[in-house]
Amino acid sequence: MSDLKTTLNYINLDGINWNKDSGLYSISLDDGFAVYKFAIRFFYDTVQIEYGMNSHSEIFGEFDDGYSDYQSEDEYQSWYIFKLTTEGIVFETDRVAG
Repeated sequence: MSDLKTTLNYINLDGINWNKDSGLYSISLDDGFAVYKFAIRFFYDTVQIEYGMNSHSEIFGEFDDGYSDYQSEDEYQSWYIFKLTTEGIVFETDRVAG
């Protein structure tokens, strides 16, 4: 749940753009150690909120200097899926990879 709360802090609901039945707001953040992705997606009757640590920071280059302690084994992605119903937004499931 902390990933969901963190993601919601980064999401700009006013920044969602729409095309047909789909909406998206996504950002990547490089904090000098890792690159994180935060996103919210709407399609038809589904809302998907995503969080992930996707790769090492660009300042590490190709790790050829020996100074990074970044481990790619720590990379992961989380998804929280909700359904839009006549009663409101209902949590359906969550998924994690990595």
